[in-house]
Amino acid sequence: MKSRIKKNSWLQDITPSEYTVGIIKCTVRFLLILYLFYESILPAILLFPLWFLYMKEWMEEKAIGKEQEFRRQFRDSIQTMAGHLRQDIL
Repeated sequence: MKSRIKKNSWLQDITPSEYTVGIIKCTVRFLLILYLFYESILPAILLFPLWFLYMKEWMEEKAIGKEQEFRRQFRDSIQTMAGHLRQDIL
Protein backbone atom coordinates (compact mmCIF):
# COMPACT_ATOMS: atom_id res chain seq x y z
CA MET A 1 0.00 0.00 0.00
CA LYS A 2 1.45 3.33 -1.05
CA SER A 3 1.68 6.21 1.37
CA ARG A 4 -0.53 9.15 0.53
CA ILE A 5 2.04 11.55 1.93
CA LYS A 6 3.70 13.55 -0.81
CA LYS A 7 7.15 12.16 -1.54
CA ASN A 8 9.60 14.41 0.19
CA SER A 9 13.29 13.65 0.57
CA TRP A 10 13.39 15.68 3.78
CA LEU A 11 11.26 13.11 5.62
CA GLN A 12 14.36 10.92 5.98
CA ASP A 13 15.96 13.61 8.17
CA ILE A 14 13.28 13.36 10.85
CA THR A 15 14.77 11.43 13.77
CA PRO A 16 12.88 8.77 15.76
CA SER A 17 12.78 11.07 18.79
CA GLU A 18 11.17 13.79 16.66
CA TYR A 19 8.60 11.26 15.45
CA THR A 20 7.87 10.35 19.06
CA VAL A 21 7.34 14.01 19.95
CA GLY A 22 5.11 14.41 16.89
CA ILE A 23 2.99 11.40 17.82
CA ILE A 24 2.57 12.71 21.36
CA LYS A 25 1.65 16.21 20.11
CA CYS A 26 -0.89 14.85 17.64
CA THR A 27 -2.41 12.54 20.22
CA VAL A 28 -2.74 15.30 22.82
CA ARG A 29 -4.35 17.64 20.27
CA PHE A 30 -6.72 14.92 19.14
CA LEU A 31 -7.78 14.02 22.69
CA LEU A 32 -8.14 17.69 23.65
CA ILE A 33 -10.43 18.35 20.67
CA LEU A 34 -12.49 15.28 21.50
CA TYR A 35 -12.87 16.30 25.12
CA LEU A 36 -13.68 19.96 24.35
CA PHE A 37 -16.32 19.28 21.73
CA TYR A 38 -17.73 15.96 22.86
CA GLU A 39 -16.77 15.84 26.55
CA SER A 40 -15.97 12.20 26.04
CA ILE A 41 -13.30 9.97 24.57
CA LEU A 42 -15.84 7.57 23.02
CA PRO A 43 -16.19 9.43 19.67
CA ALA A 44 -12.48 8.71 19.14
CA ILE A 45 -13.46 5.48 17.45
CA LEU A 46 -15.30 7.32 14.68
CA LEU A 47 -12.96 10.29 14.51
CA PHE A 48 -9.68 8.37 14.59
CA PRO A 49 -8.88 9.23 10.95
CA LEU A 50 -8.59 12.84 12.12
CA TRP A 51 -5.49 11.81 14.06
CA PHE A 52 -3.87 10.66 10.82
CA LEU A 53 -4.62 14.03 9.23
CA TYR A 54 -2.90 15.79 12.14
CA MET A 55 0.10 13.47 11.84
CA LYS A 56 0.36 14.02 8.09
CA GLU A 57 0.25 17.78 8.59
CA TRP A 58 2.94 17.56 11.29
CA MET A 59 5.20 15.50 9.04
CA GLU A 60 4.84 17.96 6.17
CA GLU A 61 5.58 20.93 8.44
CA LYS A 62 8.61 19.15 9.89
CA ALA A 63 9.96 18.33 6.42
CA ILE A 64 9.54 21.95 5.32
CA GLY A 65 11.35 23.08 8.47
CA LYS A 66 14.23 20.67 7.76
CA GLU A 67 14.51 22.00 4.21
CA GLN A 68 14.51 25.62 5.36
CA GLU A 69 17.18 24.87 7.96
CA PHE A 70 19.36 23.19 5.33
CA ARG A 71 18.92 26.14 2.96
CA ARG A 72 19.90 28.58 5.71
CA GLN A 73 22.99 26.54 6.64
CA PHE A 74 23.99 26.23 2.98
CA ARG A 75 23.59 30.00 2.41
CA ASP A 76 25.65 30.75 5.53
CA SER A 77 28.44 28.40 4.43
CA ILE A 78 28.57 29.93 0.95
CA GLN A 79 28.72 33.44 2.44
CA THR A 80 31.49 32.34 4.81
CA MET A 81 33.54 30.86 1.97
CA ALA A 82 33.00 33.97 -0.15
CA GLY A 83 34.17 36.13 2.73
CA HIS A 84 37.34 34.08 3.18
CA LEU A 85 38.08 34.16 -0.55
CA ARG A 86 37.58 37.92 -0.62
CA GLN A 87 40.10 38.30 2.24
CA ASP A 88 42.67 36.19 0.39
CA ILE A 89 42.39 38.39 -2.71
CA LEU A 90 42.90 41.62 -0.79
